[in-house]
Amino acid sequence: MRKTWLRPGKLSEQNGFWRDIRELLASGRIHLVVVTRTDTAAGLASVRFTEPETYRLDRLSSHFVGPLLAELAKDQDGQPVVSDPDSGWETLVARLSADLERAGTAPAAQDRARRARHLAAPDIDGHGL
Repeated sequence: MRKTWLRPGKLSEQNGFWRDIRELLASGRIHLVVVTRTDTAAGLASVRFTEPETYRLDRLSSHFVGPLLAELAKDQDGQPVVSDPDSGWETLVARLSADLERAGTAPAAQDRARRARHLAAPDIDGHGL
């Protein structure tokens, strides 16, 4: 069993999805948010392709999640943030809302964000949005 996390260069060398993400971040074409539980935050080192902004988030009441995600996905300066919401974004929002409705709150998390015109995140099939 591996006791260290892959470095970003090694991860993107071994995995085409993460290589594409790294290239899109470097070109400024995407915005990426990575959220983890506190106990898995060390894994963020593997996807640190740029210098992140890191925030500690307190628990979030489930009724704030839908409006928060809707606000994050609003067009900015006339450009779409989520370029193709039917390719996984809507499913992700529905799953998060349902999971949090059952749990009552979103867990505390770490996130890193880079502003750009598009948001990329894997959908269920491993494809980007």
